[in-house]
Amino acid sequence: MRDLVESSGASTGATYRVLEYLDREGLAGRNDDGLWDVHDWQRLLRSWAGDYSFLTENVVSRFIAPRGLAAFRGVLTQSEASYAVTGAAASEEWTSVAPTRSMFVYVEDAPLGAEAWGLRPTDAGVNVILLEPRKPNSVAFVGTGVLDDGVRRAAPVQVAADLLNGPGRDPQEGEELLRWMAENETAWRLP
Repeated sequence: MRDLVESSGASTGATYRVLEYLDREGLAGRNDDGLWDVHDWQRLLRSWAGDYSFLTENVVSRFIAPRGLAAFRGVLTQSEASYAVTGAAASEEWTSVAPTRSMFVYVEDAPLGAEAWGLRPTDAGVNVILLEPRKPNSVAFVGTGVLDDGVRRAAPVQVAADLLNGPGRDPQEGEELLRWMAENETAWRLP
């Protein structure tokens, strides 16, 4: 329990309430050693995705990268700002349903990021959506990794949750990512 409180940054009371909920719902429970264990990670992830919508839980700002997504990816690789790409753009190295037409990017400060990256605000022709977490120390920045082209991406579980409740074909991309995660657990799960 102490490890969970410390690693999550949540209060002891909140941690107990979450674990009680997970136990009651059959999403987690104690193993023979008395440690907490997730019985079915896909069911837990789907439950989280059902309760969390990245498009409503974050401040959303819409932009156009005037030179296109490929050029924008290059700009991101040179950026010192804290960011994490999510959605189809983050999952395309693991699995892809169709070409990526827009990028969702978690940022700590959307106006600052947009200015540094040369993005232009728009309501039409949007190809970059910046997501600014409403809560400090957002889990969106926990467990990030780097794609082959050097772009920082959110953790696979965050990407999957975002895809499962995203717009358009994102839920289909989410299902494909879940299949990849099930077949490649050692590539993304902590030991």
